[in-house]
Amino acid sequence: MRELAQKPVAFSSPTTGSRTRVHLGSAGMNFYRLSITVTSLALIVLGIAIVVRTALAGGGFVGFLIGPLFAAAGLGRLYLMRHR
Repeated sequence: MRELAQKPVAFSSPTTGSRTRVHLGSAGMNFYRLSITVTSLALIVLGIAIVVRTALAGGGFVGFLIGPLFAAAGLGRLYLMRHR
């Protein structure tokens, strides 16, 4: 009978509940951080643009609500990336 190769499986530790992590190489982490930074900055710029456009158009509840939410999402993601 032929033995099957076992694949590593991610599992939770019974004591801490933390999952095993896959380690990316330094090039992979640099690309990840760069892509997060670019996406976060795009969200911040988009949020500011929505607020400015809404103000120039004479106001509107949705624009003044959605714009800061986009900016907050971008800022929050940058904060989490830097402080993890």
